[in-house]
Amino acid sequence: MTKLEKGMIVVESVKAPTGSLASIIYEGQGQGSEYGRTLFHIVMDDMSYGVFAVRGNITTLEDAQAKLNAPKRAAAEESLAEYAVCYHWIHIDDNEHFALE
Repeated sequence: MTKLEKGMIVVESVKAPTGSLASIIYEGQGQGSEYGRTLFHIVMDDMSYGVFAVRGNITTLEDAQAKLNAPKRAAAEESLAEYAVCYHWIHIDDNEHFALE
């Protein structure tokens, strides 16, 4: 089992709505209101598309890959990684708007 380290690419080549491929990078364990969650960073086309949290303290690369490549919910066609990339892509304008204020 490979221990996760900040900045480690967990999942590569996640299909995005734009046709580009996104990478999901380990960001670390959540603190404060994010305690008990694992944080991941989405990067696509050399741009940051935000950070999302997954329940649980995931500590190994294999566990993270299994969690992110698993279906979002039972009988779902898209993985948790695909859902996160799509969601952040759809809401990128909102994220930029709030970041600028």
